[in-house]
Amino acid sequence: MVGISSESSSTARAAPPSGVDYSKYNGAKSISSDKFFGGDAEREVEAKAKINQYSGANAISSSDYFGEGEREGGDDAGAFIDRLSLQARQDLAQVKTMAGAVTRKLGDMAGNLMRDLGKY
Repeated sequence: MVGISSESSSTARAAPPSGVDYSKYNGAKSISSDKFFGGDAEREVEAKAKINQYSGANAISSSDYFGEGEREGGDDAGAFIDRLSLQARQDLAQVKTMAGAVTRKLGDMAGNLMRDLGKY
């Protein structure tokens, strides 16, 4: 067959880097690729700092961990409260307007009733 190797996937392995002291891994049950290939130490320090930042928390969200908590509009709770209070003020103003109209209408009706009663 064309394009298929006769070697199994278990026999095809990448060559390990030269100059590595393999004796330090003799007793290890497993090692990470960062340990073996010398991962980014700065990234590791940053990750540990983030983990330590949330050490006392019961739970954190991925957006907090990855710094996506602050999005457009800033504090979502504060923005929500602002919108809610604006809506409440508008609703209250509308209720006051309606109450004033009802009061005028009831006043007119009472005046008409008193005038009609005064005719008898």
